[in-house]
Amino acid sequence: MTGFVISSIIAFLLSVSSLAFNIFLYFTLVNLFLEFEIIKLVSKLLPISEISQKNIATRTEESIRGIFISTFQMAIF
Repeated sequence: MTGFVISSIIAFLLSVSSLAFNIFLYFTLVNLFLEFEIIKLVSKLLPISEISQKNIATRTEESIRGIFISTFQMAIF
């Protein structure tokens, strides 16, 4: 019984630390993308239209947000 409680506590702490790391990583990436406008710089190098450039930026932000949300959900479960 004691082993189960200890393993549950360790699993909880690992999931919380993983969530904290992913939150830090998420905000770091978002800050880098917004501050340095990496998405715009990369999309300007590609021979595509302006609409496609905006679409790439939107999809990248949605991807980062989706990774953050899924990590949060996994930590809860």
